[in-house]
Amino acid sequence: MTNSAIFVVLICTLMSSLIEANSNYDGKFESCYNFNYMTVECKLWNASAVVRIVKGPSQHFTLLFNTEDHPQELRKLNLTEGAYSNFLPIIQVVMTDVNMDGASGPFINQRHLQYVQLFNNSLQEFPRDFFRGIPNLRQLEIYYQNFSTLSNHHLSEISENLEFLSLTRSSVKNIEAEAFSKFHQLTYLNLSYNSLTELKPCMFNGLDSLVNLHLQGNKITTIRPGTFVTVLNLSALSLDGNPLDSLPQKIFTYLENLEFVTFSGNQNENTCKALLKGLNRLTYGFCGSIAITGPYKEVACDCRC
Repeated sequence: MTNSAIFVVLICTLMSSLIEANSNYDGKFESCYNFNYMTVECKLWNASAVVRIVKGPSQHFTLLFNTEDHPQELRKLNLTEGAYSNFLPIIQVVMTDVNMDGASGPFINQRHLQYVQLFNNSLQEFPRDFFRGIPNLRQLEIYYQNFSTLSNHHLSEISENLEFLSLTRSSVKNIEAEAFSKFHQLTYLNLSYNSLTELKPCMFNGLDSLVNLHLQGNKITTIRPGTFVTVLNLSALSLDGNPLDSLPQKIFTYLENLEFVTFSGNQNENTCKALLKGLNRLTYGFCGSIAITGPYKEVACDCRC
């Protein structure tokens, strides 16, 4: 077969694939066009938003809602219940600069959906119902929102199989007790650059598998005794960039697996010694301005247990 014939066959195969994909859209979009050989861009009915449908491995698709670089205003997006239930098998959804207020269960029964990212959607409350019916969600990233409280109720529709949760720069001021209690498989939790002022016992209950906890860049002044007693598998803890008044002397006592820790404050050698006592696996971090460069007995401040 000549090179030109092979080229024609490849083009026909690609076009056939795209045509077949479009045949499954079932009138869901007002119009679509081929953005590139792996991507179709579609205009939604009665909405000023677009969605790019990206074909990935194993015939799984990523949906990218409103991918414009510099939108003048948030694009309105009305997501009704079950809107994408019978769509192509979706593995990832990314929503950037779209107004998704009132979205309720648009991806019910999308069993392949594992990754969701929400960026700058002007959410005034955690979008609980958006996650209804997504049984295998593994990774959730939410950035640049405006809701102040997280509770068990707000997170109740998220799959208990969640392993990675990043919820940053979203103005969170309060996390209620037991908010994360169902997420026994969660290994990574990022709550950095919010507006938290106090950490309390029961705030992290249920996070039996948590390894990484990021709380840097908040407004935390107080950490209550017993706050971390339920996250015994923690190996990395970031608390830097918070105006901590002081820390309870035994706040890290139960974190025997801790390898990395950073926290702010006017700490001296004696307070470092008391706070980090017994952390035999600690290899790196900062106790205030004092660098930790090895196992605790070798910290730069020469504080010895």
